[in-house]
Amino acid sequence: HSIATIHFLMGDYPKALEQLKKSAATHDKILSPINISSACCWSKMGIVYQSMGMSQDAFTYTQKALEIAEQLLTSNHPILGKFHLNMGALCGALECDPE
Repeated sequence: HSIATIHFLMGDYPKALEQLKKSAATHDKILSPINISSACCWSKMGIVYQSMGMSQDAFTYTQKALEIAEQLLTSNHPILGKFHLNMGALCGALECDPE
């Protein structure tokens, strides 16, 4: 994720997405398709897409991340709160209903 973060901060969004997709694929292969590391990658991809002005893609990736996190974490887990916060911030920007 660190390399993707560097690309993101430098404004190289396509490279950031490339690194995040590689990372998610690796986590999926080693762990399983449902794992918290991949969920973090999906969430970060949503942030990158939002920064690129690609709101529908941002929503899709952020929603996928939240759905995975909800499967893995208890409802009061603090990390789950971060996924809900990301979805809430995105929906606030898009004026959508996260349900």
